[in-house]
Amino acid sequence: MPALVRNRGWGVEIRPPHEPGYRSGALLSSQTVEKCGQGLGRPRHPRGVGVSGSRPGNEDNMRSALPARILATALGVAIAVVAAPTIVAASPLTTAPSAAGPQNMAARSGAEWLATQVNAAGFVATATTSAKPNLSSTAQVPLALAAANVAPSTAQRMLGYLAGHVNAYVTQTGSDGPGQLALLILDAHALGANPVSFGGSDLVSRLLATQQTGGADKGLFGSQSPTYTGAYRQGLSLAALAAVGDTSGTAVSAATSWLDSQQCPDGGWAGHQPTLGCTVTPTTYLGPNTNTTALAVEGLSAQGALTSAASSSKPRRPRTSAFLRLRESFT
Repeated sequence: MPALVRNRGWGVEIRPPHEPGYRSGALLSSQTVEKCGQGLGRPRHPRGVGVSGSRPGNEDNMRSALPARILATALGVAIAVVAAPTIVAASPLTTAPSAAGPQNMAARSGAEWLATQVNAAGFVATATTSAKPNLSSTAQVPLALAAANVAPSTAQRMLGYLAGHVNAYVTQTGSDGPGQLALLILDAHALGANPVSFGGSDLVSRLLATQQTGGADKGLFGSQSPTYTGAYRQGLSLAALAAVGDTSGTAVSAATSWLDSQQCPDGGWAGHQPTLGCTVTPTTYLGPNTNTTALAVEGLSAQGALTSAASSSKPRRPRTSAFLRLRESFT
């Protein structure tokens, strides 16, 4: 069954909404994974938004207040190596990826740097307090290490730490955050653990239980505000479900339908189209952006829900490819 995916021909680069180097609707000049591995200066304006969904800067959310290098490198490595040209088989990575291409070499360099950020207890500390875990960063890194097949013992140590802190990590504004659950599912899957029995929790059932069953956002995972991160967390959730073989049924159908309904005419996705609209306004985070679009594509592709222009009255792929390439030309 498919796992986290990427079509390399689209030139997709993922950077979470409102992180350093992000601008709505466009990709700013970004650092390569190699440069992240070599060490960068401090971010100019660290800001974050949680996958659970609330306004930028809320430190309780999934990707808030993350060291920019850790976040960018972890996502870059996972997408570069876990993501295959079409669909990746959902089995834990047990052999090192080929180092023939610059993409894999960059991923290994980034992953090796990430491994140095993990302490003996198995977590990445906050930027200000070495004894305090940054659970967001800690959840990002294992997937990247597994994808590059770097520091497997470190990845397993992190997974063990996360298994002991599931509720502390996934609880967002009083309820389960679907983005957090999805990332733990992908972590567990990539490292050979069982997502339905992880730290005493069935992560898959908990994720499915967050899905809204009625109302304007029927099919959306999570009860948290979808304003900035609805489509982003939906794509991540669909990828996680695909990783464990859940690619059919009413829940998946409703989830893909919701995500499909959020696509803008130009091919991109905003966090929540009814709220943010489809006109790009970078200064106010309105309209579609490359980051949310990339995760929407990941989730739909993992579920086999990307259709070609010849077989759909609403062709996603050509429009999305054009959207991403146009924004990439702004860099």
